[in-house]
Parts: sequence; structure tokens; C-alpha cells
Amino acid sequence: MDTKCFSYVDSLARTGNYSRSARELYITPQGLSSAMKRLEQSMGVQLFHAAEGGVLLTEYGEIFLKYAQKHLSDHADMVQEIEALRRSKSGNMRMAVSTGLFNIIPRDIAEKFARFSQTGARVSAVRSVVDNDCESGLANGAWDFALLNTPVDRSRFAAEPLHKDHLFLWAPSNSNLARRESATLKDLAGQTIVVLTPDEYITTKGYVKRLADELNCEVHFADEMIGVLELAMELDAFAVSPRTHALAFAKEGHSAIPLTDVVWGFSLCWRLDKDLNEHESEFVEFMRQFRKFYC
Repeated sequence: MDTKCFSYVDSLARTGNYSRSARELYITPQGLSSAMKRLEQSMGVQLFHAAEGGVLLTEYGEIFLKYAQKHLSDHADMVQEIEALRRSKSGNMRMAVSTGLFNIIPRDIAEKFARFSQTGARVSAVRSVVDNDCESGLANGAWDFALLNTPVDRSRFAAEPLHKDHLFLWAPSNSNLARRESATLKDLAGQTIVVLTPDEYITTKGYVKRLADELNCEVHFADEMIGVLELAMELDAFAVSPRTHALAFAKEGHSAIPLTDVVWGFSLCWRLDKDLNEHESEFVEFMRQFRKFYC
């Protein structure tokens, strides 16, 4: 049996149409039809039957699909595991970075590590990957390491903490809070506040519900930190920001003060089931020099 038939059946079951599957599989509809006829002849049963506008699986086809999908999944896992072993032996590592963290970690981290390494290891950095994609990619083996915002899922990932700090309140200069040394979320009750969207930024999820539901704040969202600050200026509103952005734009008619009950940070993470080799252990040791803890 030609193992490509597993992909053919999987695609046909999803699309229910020979033309769409053929485009997806980069073959002709006639070639796909011929392959399926040969497969059915070899199995001695009909896997698909005609339906309005396309085809549907038969009972035999449902059984075949179950094992076809298992084969495809096992094949993908095998290729990924071999590739991971090949890269580990070569010393080449891949790292993803949650969006915004290169404001804290040097952007030339790969070049710095190449000069640091005594084992000939190399790392390539993937930049501007939003939190959820960064985390799922690490879990799925798309990269070896990731810089993940807290909170880190310790049930899946090992973590080397690199940064811990309070988030900052970006307060309009005409507000009473702008003259404070610090603030808490409770001080923001009833105010208009701009924050990063919690759909993409894990840290925001920890406090935005309290702002909206418990403290009756009018909460606005932006996809990027610059967008948060720009919208806050437009609305003459408050914003929640990391130290770097808050202080960099503290003269734009706003003041920056720490929110003492909102802590954030990030860690260098890898899969919990991963045994670090000498190249990877060297990289973890290298990254420890960038640790900075404000609180």
C-alpha cells in the first residue's frame, strides 16, 4: 500500500470533494481518483460513497481514516524527534521570544551567545511571537527554548526566571495618582484604563478581570504597547505598562509609578520532558547573566 493514500483519505474526508483535495495535495483530480480506486480494490471494500456535491466516508472508510490519522500523527512525531536529535547533536538551537521582551533582553542575543559558546553551539531567535503562539510552539516542539511571560505553565515547562518587576501605571499628569510614589489596582476604581489585549498577552489576564468586574473600570485594549500608550494619550486615560515603556514616555503629559500589587516577569523555558544536552545547558547558563529582579 502506498502510504501517500493515508494523506489522500484524510484530505478527502475533510473536504468531501476531489477537486479541493487535489489542489490541497498538489495532484490532479484524476490522479487522486485513480489512487483511491486502487486503494479500495486492494482493501476489497468501498471507503467513500457519492453524496450531493462530493463524497462521504463509508463505515469502512471511518475505520481506515482512524488508522490513517494515527499513521500521519506518528510520522510527524517521528520526523520532529529525528530533527530535534539532529539539531541537538549539531549544537543548533531555536528560540522564540514573546512579543515585547526584546525591550529587556538584548536584540543581538544570538550573536552574543555565539561568541560566548565553548562548544560551538548556535541559537537562532524568532522575534515578535505573541504569548499564546510562543507557548504552543514550545509545547509542540517548534523551538527548543522560549522566553515566556509569567505566569509559566509549570506542568509543561521547566523555567529559568530572568526578570521580575512591578507593572507601572501611566497616569495623566493632571490626576492625583500622578503625584503618588506608587499605586495599587484598587486606586483605579471607576477610571478609564488602556491595557494590552488579554487574548494575546498572558500577563494581562491576571488583572484585567479585576479592573473590569470588581473595580468598575472602563477598560480599552490595544495589540501593542505603543498602541496602549497612544490610546491612553488620546483618551487622557490611564495605562498599564512595563517599566521600560512607562519611563521612556513619562514626559508625554503622564507620570509613571509602580503598581505594587501587579507583578510581571518572564523566564527562559523548555519542555519539562526535555533532558538538556551540553549545548542547551551552556545556553541556559549564558542566559542567566541577563537576570534582573526589581522585586
